[in-house]
Amino acid sequence: MKKKTFLYGYYGKHNVEDEALCCVCIEQLSRLLGRECRIEVMSPMPVRYENAQAVTYTDLSRTCARMRSLASSKAIVFGGGGIFQDYTASGLADLRERWWYVLLARLLRVKVAFLGVSIGPVRTPRGLVLTRRILDAADLVTVRDEKSRRFAAGALSVTENIVKSFDLAVLLEEGTGGCQGGARDGVLGVSLMPVGRSHLFADQDELSANVARTLRWCIDRRGVRIRFIPFNRIDMDVMQDVAARIDRPKHIDFPAYSDNPREVLSSVRTCSHYLAMRLHSAIFAYMCRIPFVLIRYHDKCEGFAQEVGVGEDGLVFSHRESEMRSKLGTMLDTGMAGYGVSLHEARERASNSFVRFANLMG
Repeated sequence: MKKKTFLYGYYGKHNVEDEALCCVCIEQLSRLLGRECRIEVMSPMPVRYENAQAVTYTDLSRTCARMRSLASSKAIVFGGGGIFQDYTASGLADLRERWWYVLLARLLRVKVAFLGVSIGPVRTPRGLVLTRRILDAADLVTVRDEKSRRFAAGALSVTENIVKSFDLAVLLEEGTGGCQGGARDGVLGVSLMPVGRSHLFADQDELSANVARTLRWCIDRRGVRIRFIPFNRIDMDVMQDVAARIDRPKHIDFPAYSDNPREVLSSVRTCSHYLAMRLHSAIFAYMCRIPFVLIRYHDKCEGFAQEVGVGEDGLVFSHRESEMRSKLGTMLDTGMAGYGVSLHEARERASNSFVRFANLMG
């Protein structure tokens, strides 16, 4: 009898966000499925930051290798992230690939689960058809925000097997009450990314220039220290460019890059406030109970902000310097009124994704 779970995602690609999701999936699946649990991770390299046994890592870059892994599995788990979209160049191709895997899984009688995902933006007729077919065919779909659930129910008319959960990464430090305690006053953490991954911003130079001027203002007028924390190797060039434009080297820190999510979480913990662009940099700040302002580069940013009760003051909707300065200034002066969802509740909701999957497995 097949017992293996095939964990599908963009793992082993030097992206802290995906590595955090992978760690959580391995640890939670191993805990709930017990000693007989076997997990094969789609990754060219091991995710070295968990303690689970019976985990194998396979470079499944070739289709035939993925087919063999799927055929020998009891279930395929798409482990978190914003994977239903068609705004990027590869968006439709990714949706077609996932539909192919779902079809193959159904033929092989393999269970299909999407855990802690975002749905949208999906705008093309073909993208909408593919997303609807995938969601209809899945055995379980848990979404990380209400915005995604409403999109599935409204634009896609899909309500079966759709369960509201939370982003799985909040389980990275499960068992603690949050990771506040190492923060230093006056340290503004900053995580940026290339706008090529955004469907809302187009001009990298303009965004970088406005962020740099805003951060220089924070240094000169608010006396903060800037700590750049990359969440992906491709972010380094953007942040180094912004640091050079700020031209205040004595007030800027650059921790060594790490794709170990727990090490990055520890770096976030050393900050007192946070300017986030990548979604999980804001989620890490939330886990550490640190006030943040999130540059809305994608719809999922607004979805997360709504989930934790952060109002418009916590979101930058444009790349204008005036908006960034206003919202960062307010955060630095007053902090944050508080989150509408406690970390305990967020973890309960995220855990429910894995409990439901365990029940599906029987």
